Amino acid sequence: MIVKFHANSVVTEHPEGECFFVGFADDPGETVNYLLLQRAFEDEEQDITLGHNTYHVELSDQSHSSYGGLSKFLLHRNQLELSFASDITNQLDGIVGAHITFQLSDQQFELLHERLKLVFTGSNCFARVAT
Repeated sequence: MIVKFHANSVVTEHPEGECFFVGFADDPGETVNYLLLQRAFEDEEQDITLGHNTYHVELSDQSHSSYGGLSKFLLHRNQLELSFASDITNQLDGIVGAHITFQLSDQQFELLHERLKLVFTGSNCFARVAT
């Protein structure tokens, strides 16, 4: 299953400034579908030991989350596509990916791109698709 929604809200900063953070939500007031991506500013020894020294992804439910686990994250000008790695899809209730559309100004889009590069530091799943 591929989760599809239009994000009426796109956030590029953690509300308390605790980490690199990007969020997409269908309706900020009554959210049903959302995507949260975050990464610590600095990797701590415990994170490295636990394998949490990477990005964390959560899709529409806390039970649909993992550290790492994306095989593809493609950023287009007004949409994104993501695919989960095959070894974790069994823990995601059949979700294999997401397709999310959004509308941002050029300045907001460039900020989104910069924040996503920070979230995905050290990962090979992220790419910006030229349009």
